[in-house]
Amino acid sequence: MTEHDWPELAAQELEWAPSPTLDPNAVPVGDGDWVPLTPVIDFLAEHGNPVGVTQGAARALFKPAKRGELRLEGSETKCGNPSIAIPPSYFRNARIARGDTVAIDYDAVSSGEEFVDLRLAGHKPWHHVHVYRPDLVTWLLTLLPQPDLKPVAADLKAAQLPDPPRRASLKLDLENAYKAWVAEYPDPPYPNEKADCLHMQALFTINRDRVRELRRDFSPEEWKKTGRRRKVV
Repeated sequence: MTEHDWPELAAQELEWAPSPTLDPNAVPVGDGDWVPLTPVIDFLAEHGNPVGVTQGAARALFKPAKRGELRLEGSETKCGNPSIAIPPSYFRNARIARGDTVAIDYDAVSSGEEFVDLRLAGHKPWHHVHVYRPDLVTWLLTLLPQPDLKPVAADLKAAQLPDPPRRASLKLDLENAYKAWVAEYPDPPYPNEKADCLHMQALFTINRDRVRELRRDFSPEEWKKTGRRRKVV
């Protein structure tokens, strides 16, 4: 490594943020719903702000994995079964990507004592890591700017009749409104529960539990599927 490499390496370590042109639907396609880690990181780095923040993109990707919102699979050995689910607890400690391998992020370890503790705890790398594409698309959608629905909600509230509708009528209106919302998304990626709430609460004064009931009763099965897992050859 020469001093001419330092600016490029420094850029890779910056914090990743999505660029305005990022399109979640353009995420690379792999073996079914599972995509190798390397093209995922490359895609995020290419569509990040600034461009080329590879390790920052990896660290950003592992945050939803830590929360259990993004599923990853891999092998505990270089020649093992590559379809073992990586537990969210693995990402409680700092991790970094090296190709399709995930290992300890030594640069983020705060002390020598923490480093020794991690080694003693058996924090070994995962190999041949794949990312579950539907989870990735959903996560990226949450990073995009959301429309300001407050003016819409205020206009709808002002237009309501003085007398509240009868309970039976309100129930029917809720169901019809949610069915119309479902009809707007015949193809993936489908709206998540958060998007449901933003849409329905802009139309009605209802709580999150009521929206969950509507999603449970009237959303298609495709919205609820966890996806077909990648086959192991």
